Amino acid sequence: VQRLTDQGYAVSPAWSPNGQFLAFAWIRAYGPGEPGSSDIYLMDVVSKQWVQLTHDGGRNDFPSWSPDSRHIVFQSNRSGGLQLWTMLADGSKQTQLTNTGTNTQPNWSWK
Repeated sequence: VQRLTDQGYAVSPAWSPNGQFLAFAWIRAYGPGEPGSSDIYLMDVVSKQWVQLTHDGGRNDFPSWSPDSRHIVFQSNRSGGLQLWTMLADGSKQTQLTNTGTNTQPNWSWK
């Protein structure tokens, strides 16, 4: 076992199907009076370099990979309530998938 982060709260990790990347949510603020805000990051597990994929200041978490490692689905409250969004693995083309009710914790099947 090797620690990959050294500060803050990294939660909801998800390995890419190809084993090259780890997507996770990084919580910036959480505690009494703080609702918590998070963004999704991607770490190359060999170089241990991180890149931030979401930048909207809301809650973005629970990343899940597509079987081909090209897309990530995640939950976000950037449009109001929690909804499902998708993006390319480089963080581009972020698109809302759902817009009614509350939709949380997506899990993309690898099969």
